[in-house]
Amino acid sequence: MRQSRSPLVSLLLVFVLVSLSCNLPAGMQGENTSTPTTALNATDIAGTVIAEIGAKTITAQTHTAQNPPTQTPKPPDTATPVFTNTPTQRPCNQAAFVTDVTIPDGTEIPAGTTFTKTWRIQNNGSCTWTSGYLAVFDSGDRMNAPDAVAVTGGTVPYSGTVDVSMTLKAPDTAGTYKGYFRLRSPEGILFGVGGGVPFYVVIKAVKTATDTPAIEAKPDLVITSLQFNPYPPVKGAAVNVTVQTMNRGGAASGPYTVYWYPGENYPAPGCTWDVDGSNANGGRVLTCLYPGYPSAYSGIVTKAVIDPSDTVNEINEENNTLKKSIDVNN
Repeated sequence: MRQSRSPLVSLLLVFVLVSLSCNLPAGMQGENTSTPTTALNATDIAGTVIAEIGAKTITAQTHTAQNPPTQTPKPPDTATPVFTNTPTQRPCNQAAFVTDVTIPDGTEIPAGTTFTKTWRIQNNGSCTWTSGYLAVFDSGDRMNAPDAVAVTGGTVPYSGTVDVSMTLKAPDTAGTYKGYFRLRSPEGILFGVGGGVPFYVVIKAVKTATDTPAIEAKPDLVITSLQFNPYPPVKGAAVNVTVQTMNRGGAASGPYTVYWYPGENYPAPGCTWDVDGSNANGGRVLTCLYPGYPSAYSGIVTKAVIDPSDTVNEINEENNTLKKSIDVNN
């Protein structure tokens, strides 16, 4: 029975036969001395060609499997970054300056006079202040400042304020003096205000001329200054009043009293101080907090009186009152 061939084999046999016929010599002269070559039939030739084509196909597939084509990786999707807020840790020991309660910067104080400086300080650190926290002298003009004073007798929590007072003395020589102070924690850590800087006091020590020469060894008490902070005062708001006294006589005065009247026609004083005495050419700086004027005024006359009962035997009993006209805003 005759086998049938596939169309592809038949096509290849035709191609091979045509190629052989084209390459045969037209004729041969002389004797052929070459070694005869075994003749190949068309079927063998076609099988050989098909086998070679199959081998090349398998080799190409094997190469592709072992060396896959290089692919450019797809860049990852760009996502919007997510930022997480990390809370800032508040320092334990940190403070802020609020205001000068007494003795504003540049206050004139008689040379050699004792005065009390008060600062209002806010605690804006994470640790509560206790009596173990101290205000200490740091640098500059000491003005007889103590080594340390307690910031509070109780506690001052975060955002709380406290008035820190220190008794100082103006130098005997006239001039401008500035002293710096810091706070100290119970662990001995020093810190300041507004980023760690010291807080300070600035005064002008002045020599006061004697109006009446001391003919005999008697005291002569006078009021040398009357100041308000803030100025002008505001109706219904508290105001700090500072009164400075001076003994211009040649002898110590002994105890005396000082009155300050919000208005010269007020029946009672707004502030009263009992002073244990002043040496010759010495004085005091007295402060108080007045709750506030009940009304607004334009040019109200306020006054301070020293030794109003004439307890002290003075050279001059007519110079014990100082008046000052001030405004009170709405």
